[in-house]
Amino acid sequence: MTEKQLHIGICKYIKIQYKNIYFLSDPSGLKMSIGMATQLKKTRSSHAQLDIVILEPNLKYKGLVLEVKKSKSDVFKKNGEYKGDKHFKDQLESRQHLIDKGYHVDFVYSVIGAIDILIRYMDNKI
Repeated sequence: MTEKQLHIGICKYIKIQYKNIYFLSDPSGLKMSIGMATQLKKTRSSHAQLDIVILEPNLKYKGLVLEVKKSKSDVFKKNGEYKGDKHFKDQLESRQHLIDKGYHVDFVYSVIGAIDILIRYMDNKI
């Protein structure tokens, strides 16, 4: 599955299973015209955008943020360290900023993995 397909699958699940939850999905990975991409950039934070933001607190966190990746190898080197390209380092900074503000932030690599995190989050188990 591509990252885009995973992202869409996760959003479909949220819409079906959690109809009353307000969430945002970052469209950066979608193909769009240069004009549309420019407008989008002007209307967002200067932080690296993470993929899915669920604006539903649980007993421990203010909300849940998911960063969708195609596989763990997109995140980690073989030795377990984070990969080092600029975009990913910027995402890690955004991730840490949100964690420091009281959000639960996770990487997800499959729809099933995301569903597991969502269920545990909504059941106050994370």
